[in-house]
Amino acid sequence: MIYEQRYFVISTSIGNILVLKFLESRRLESQKILIHSFLGHFAAVPSIVQMAGQQNLILSVSMDSTARIWSLDSFQMQYVFQLPNLLSLVSILDHGRKIICAHYDSAEVLNLNMILKNYSSVESDILKIIPGFHSKEDQDAGNVGFTISVCSDNSAFIRNIEGSATAPKTTLYPPPSAQLIVKVLHSLRINRFIVLLRNSTLCVYNRVKETCLLEKM
Repeated sequence: MIYEQRYFVISTSIGNILVLKFLESRRLESQKILIHSFLGHFAAVPSIVQMAGQQNLILSVSMDSTARIWSLDSFQMQYVFQLPNLLSLVSILDHGRKIICAHYDSAEVLNLNMILKNYSSVESDILKIIPGFHSKEDQDAGNVGFTISVCSDNSAFIRNIEGSATAPKTTLYPPPSAQLIVKVLHSLRINRFIVLLRNSTLCVYNRVKETCLLEKM
């Protein structure tokens, strides 16, 4: 993938994303040198594209069940998305607006544009975004209903896809600030949010309007 004719970006089977720079040459062929290697994925990266409308950002998806956004200005990772586990195929569609995730005989399409709307108006840096679904039918169809965000201050919040990014968000209370959040999941079966902490503690939260209250720990 070429970025404004200045960079040539390629993905690898081991997860690294290489950024090469074009150099002027007296010969007809232009020369390229390696100027940066993005590290973060730990499995093959089968697809990488320039973000639609964001020429300085690239989107990558990996068999490690994550999608990541990288900046070609700062050479830093901007965001990481958690994708479904045990993927047999993952690819980017519609110039980075959608991601298709397949697991053998089933597949779902995630609308990345809708998820990205939930990034603005956040005080702390978002470390991880997990798509959520209101029903099994929505999950099978890939219709993301809300996102779960884990922030750098070890807080977490939920925001519906419908409406603008300034719409009220649901915060986890009390926040599990004493221990690092490892993972946040939504159980469709019991309609609860499960938070796994670094010390292996499981916290169960019930979403009530603008607050997600701790029920069990």
